[in-house]
Amino acid sequence: MLPTSTLEGKWDPRVRQPEDTEQQLDIIGTRNVDENTETFNPRVTTHGTTADGFRLFADERAAKALPIIAHHREDNNPEVVVHTDGSATNNGIAEARAGSGIYFGPGDPRNRALRIPDEWGPSNQVGELAAIKEAAEMCPKGTPLKIVSNSRYAINAVTKYLQKTEDNGFLPTANGELIALTVASLQVRCGKTTLQWVKGHAGDEGNKAANALAVQGAAKDTPDKIRQGDMNLVERGVKLRTITQSKAEDD
Repeated sequence: MLPTSTLEGKWDPRVRQPEDTEQQLDIIGTRNVDENTETFNPRVTTHGTTADGFRLFADERAAKALPIIAHHREDNNPEVVVHTDGSATNNGIAEARAGSGIYFGPGDPRNRALRIPDEWGPSNQVGELAAIKEAAEMCPKGTPLKIVSNSRYAINAVTKYLQKTEDNGFLPTANGELIALTVASLQVRCGKTTLQWVKGHAGDEGNKAANALAVQGAAKDTPDKIRQGDMNLVERGVKLRTITQSKAEDD
């Protein structure tokens, strides 16, 4: 039997594990407010049967890494509301450009217009996801945050469809790498994060302002450098029970 001192942190029973702190999630709640608002679930542990706990990793480091544990306790600051949007020109062709708009309010110095790096495969959906990622990183981790977006695609990618995407290790999913980066930025937050959908181009002033910033970002001459973030919180292994022969051959 190997001594515990030889174990990686993920398997060392002496090291504080994510499940030791996730009981605090009841404090911030995970229920949705209405049909247009989703609450991000920051849990990083696997629930279900024993079979749900087995995963295959293409990267040995991912199998050993212990996720950074976010202590889910809100501060006493009021909820921050930020509007996000994405924009793209020449969508779907080689000359495509995409931008992200992050809007906190009139004249707010945190407002940003970003041009998406070309290596991310610029598209409107990429701009929407990147805007959510950047907004999450700009808000203090312990402060409750509401992200308002007109993209059901981006909201659902990090809420409704996240479990299935995680089970597949983000591998076969369009924009999977960016979804994983966005999830990592949301996971590290300690305060409650909600994502609210609003209809685009329907008179919402925050959405209009975020869209204008996204258009401005896409028009920039030079792409912005966007931080990759820490991926330790994201489960990159493929859940064994979801693997089929065709999927294994594709991956």
